[in-house]
Amino acid sequence: GGSAYPPCTLGEKNCIAGQLVCEGGVDATPELCDEVDNDCNGLVDDDAQADQYDLNESCLQAADLGTVVENQGMKEIVATLYQGDGPDDSDVDWYFITAAELSNFCLGGDEGPYTLTITLKNLPQDFDLCVWSENDAECGDLPSEGLCEDLEIWESGTTMETYTYTWTGKCFENDDLTFYVKVVNYYSDFDCAPYTLQFEMTSD
Repeated sequence: GGSAYPPCTLGEKNCIAGQLVCEGGVDATPELCDEVDNDCNGLVDDDAQADQYDLNESCLQAADLGTVVENQGMKEIVATLYQGDGPDDSDVDWYFITAAELSNFCLGGDEGPYTLTITLKNLPQDFDLCVWSENDAECGDLPSEGLCEDLEIWESGTTMETYTYTWTGKCFENDDLTFYVKVVNYYSDFDCAPYTLQFEMTSD
């Protein structure tokens, strides 16, 4: 079993309990977008498979990232902009995430202010970050194409992009807020390209 190309390794045939068994071989696995030659054919990231968040090519198909909780640390995901050969493959990823308060108990008046920070980093190409809160628009109203220059977070090249949103809550009310996130690549000369998204909610 196995292959001569790493990370695969060739095994050795040994006679065990009267059976000829190949031991120590590492077999090929389906190619992933991870800078490793998973299928051991001598080519890295060729014909890579989509990551766990695909198919999320529109806001209505957005991947649910759950919650990031007030002052409870950072949430991080690594995903890929995957341009495959199928009709559903695209170079746009959509997500939604809820920024959740730790508790709605206070002594009266306002709570917060709360701040959600979203960072797009570790970019292999010129990716762009676009974010809208549910206070700004409903998912079905968000644009499927176009730059998000009105957010004033656009950076050229592989420079990371950071989005912040601050809001004030009310005592004894649910101050959670959902955000729609889009990561887009305007180039098509790639099979797969990984990036990192970080989310953190803080309060004063």
